[in-house]
Amino acid sequence: MVKPSKNPLNLSFSDDEQPDKQYVERLMSGFAELHQRGSTVRAKMDKYDALRAKMKKKTKNKELKKTREEAISRQSDVAVEAIRKTLEAVYKVRKIKDEERMKSKQLVRGALVTFLAEQARRLPLYVREIGEENLPPLAGACPMGPDTVIDAGEFVAAFSEEMDMWILAVIDSIQGSGPSLRYKCHDIEDESKSMTLTKRWVIPLPRYRVDPYLDEDSLYPENAVVMAMYPQTTCFYKAVVSSIPMTINDDYLIAFEDRTSLSGYADSLSVPQRYVIEYRDSPHKKKKDKRRTVVQEEDDD
Repeated sequence: MVKPSKNPLNLSFSDDEQPDKQYVERLMSGFAELHQRGSTVRAKMDKYDALRAKMKKKTKNKELKKTREEAISRQSDVAVEAIRKTLEAVYKVRKIKDEERMKSKQLVRGALVTFLAEQARRLPLYVREIGEENLPPLAGACPMGPDTVIDAGEFVAAFSEEMDMWILAVIDSIQGSGPSLRYKCHDIEDESKSMTLTKRWVIPLPRYRVDPYLDEDSLYPENAVVMAMYPQTTCFYKAVVSSIPMTINDDYLIAFEDRTSLSGYADSLSVPQRYVIEYRDSPHKKKKDKRRTVVQEEDDD
């Protein structure tokens, strides 16, 4: 469990932890794509502005006016798509930089809490395409779909038998398929603590934030039972939603289970959308419940 540090956290690299050549090449490639996408956005917006300027010119020709309005609408859609692709390029660069930061011993030891908080703030906001009705899997509270693939390098909540709890982990590789599917992952705090788990023992984190104003139904509702990562730690605990985010930059207010409290829950804490996931019992709990049922049946006999 990561404890808060009293010292300022530093995400910079030390002299003996400089990024390798492959990282620099990937990063430069990402920046090149971002520059290209940005140029495309500027060109699309210039054309949009030109059409808007034409629209300001008064005309009594209704057909011409309608044609101009339709052209503006089409160009607006084109510009929005260009902006969307540019944002995807931004997220790609961020992912490359995050992957390199995760290799830094300094980050793991001293700046992990800050890094995870930054990653939550930078989680992409999903914006529906025109005419799109449903959000994709793992947007906000949207569940993982049957065809959703968890990729290597992705962060997940994984059940650690050693700790008997759900912890934040990183997927290293995927083995097998169907019923024999297994995820090899490691504790985000200690790469040496490797685990090979079934799908039941792995829960992917949200890949997108959602806008509460537009997609409130895609958030966990108030009083919903969830699992959330306790602030300043890398462990997930049972909790209930006290309040949902009100804006795209707000967090959930989460009340974690507390057996010492009369209500059964502690005071609410702020948790980003990134670290609030579906509630799932400990895999060991079912085994214990099954054994308890067998014992009760034997006693009844």
